[in-house]
Amino acid sequence: MIGKKKQVVVIGNGMVGFRFCEKLLEYDAFHQYQMTVLGEELTPAFDRVALSSLFNGKTEGELVFAETRWYEYQKINLRIGARVTRINRAEKTVEVSSGKSFPYDLLVIATGARPRVPHLAGTQLRGVHVYRTSDDALAIRDEARGAANAVVVGGGLLGLEVAEACRELGCETTIVEREPFLMACQLDAAAGRLLDQKIEDLGLHIKLDAELRALEGTRKVERARLKNGESIPAELVVIATGITANDELAREAGLEIGPRGGVAINERCLLYTS
Repeated sequence: MIGKKKQVVVIGNGMVGFRFCEKLLEYDAFHQYQMTVLGEELTPAFDRVALSSLFNGKTEGELVFAETRWYEYQKINLRIGARVTRINRAEKTVEVSSGKSFPYDLLVIATGARPRVPHLAGTQLRGVHVYRTSDDALAIRDEARGAANAVVVGGGLLGLEVAEACRELGCETTIVEREPFLMACQLDAAAGRLLDQKIEDLGLHIKLDAELRALEGTRKVERARLKNGESIPAELVVIATGITANDELAREAGLEIGPRGGVAINERCLLYTS
């Protein structure tokens, strides 16, 4: 007689959540587990690393790892557009915004991160974007087609990626970076200087050792004001200043949080708190 399957609930249908599903299917030779995947985004998991290809004509569908029919074939209960509101550890259930709850024997938290937006005046203006989802990329693409000038705040990998996309879409583009060279988290000073030169050779403008003070405009962004008083015209602004872990659910559930945010785990990716 086949025993009752263990219920595995995965919070998050991003790249990590999808990869977990693949690996559990691979190792679950005796079909002991039933998976439910709860994803807040309205599309199944997609290749976030290739997000910039949307600027060059690729469609959202081409980035998706597996269509919904794959989940159906694998007997995975995929719920897209399902925002998890609470983890009830006492009852071992996960609740979503619709009011429905899902019981679990094993819970996988793969909630990822969101863009970090600095506390500055003007970030709510039209024309100001972050760069994390396919919707973000498509909105930036559409905005860039009608903009003469773009400002990208942040000179890390994502910032450089979206800055080049804005330039290719016809915008005079400026990167504002508070460090003395680009990609300061990945490169030393010598390599950073070489990268700065390469980026400028592409036709992009760079403001180094520069910090944004405010974004200005009436209802739509018109310019970026730096702390030194300099004003840069901008009908499009993309904020690419890093990420913040989506750890609110874990905090509210009483799970241990790491020193820089995110759920604290051991070397086996298991929670310290049972």
